[in-house]
Amino acid sequence: MLDLIAAGLSNRRIAERLALSPKTVRDDVSDVFARLQVADRAHAVIHAREAGLDRRVGASGVDGSGVRDGPRRGAGPTSSRRGRPL
Repeated sequence: MLDLIAAGLSNRRIAERLALSPKTVRDDVSDVFARLQVADRAHAVIHAREAGLDRRVGASGVDGSGVRDGPRRGAGPTSSRRGRPL
């Protein structure tokens, strides 16, 4: 999800691409902010890149449709409620 945030997509667009409800995306984005201890999208992306996640942010297997090219179990931080990559 963080790679889609970094790409500048709105919660609505992220929801469309991932076939999730906008509320689920809103909750997941809030979880990302809480885990990174940031208040907004810009700081989340900056924090992730400074932490060395820039190799995954924007290049984590999301194709142009926003669909991952395979499961990413154990590939990084996940939302504890849903088990999806951040």
